[in-house]
Amino acid sequence: YAWTLHMQKGLSQWNKAKASEGYVIMSIRHLGKTVLVDMNGDIVRMWDGSGQEMLPPEMANGEKGHVLVTKGMMNQGSVLQERDWDNNVVWEYDFKGQLQQHHDWQKLPSGNYLILSYSDVPKEKIPTTFYGIGIEGEKSLSLSSMQGDRITEVTPGGEIVWDWKGYDHLDLQKICGYCGGVDWTHFNAIHYC
Repeated sequence: YAWTLHMQKGLSQWNKAKASEGYVIMSIRHLGKTVLVDMNGDIVRMWDGSGQEMLPPEMANGEKGHVLVTKGMMNQGSVLQERDWDNNVVWEYDFKGQLQQHHDWQKLPSGNYLILSYSDVPKEKIPTTFYGIGIEGEKSLSLSSMQGDRITEVTPGGEIVWDWKGYDHLDLQKICGYCGGVDWTHFNAIHYC
């Protein structure tokens, strides 16, 4: 494995006995770039946008080197893009306020895209009491707003064909005691299998 100490730039340690040969794809958020680096820490390829996943060729018309990236700030007018090896946009979805995308998205074998986003819980569904991790007993709750998670399937043409909202399926009274209640659920990843 490899790691960087004290915010140094570049690769500072590489234990070949513990590392797997290959590449690492990662996002450099403050630059708005996605990079592919080799085991020496050298940049092999760079794309515009923040991303973390290279698509398998069977999900990119047989082409290698496609990535999914987000342009713009999460939940502030983000645009999701699929870019090819040469950084050309081959697909784009502008959220236009429909979704508040965060953390994860993936391309499905059908060619559609699965997007993780925030969802405002309707005011009439916000509970007045709660319990959960790190909380002893039931506590009162006074919130004017609450956010949960939403998973949405979008066609390449931008049509929403499936939409799952956590507040329709999960216990709204069960809240992480460390989250303060407003950020009711906070998924970091989705995976289609």
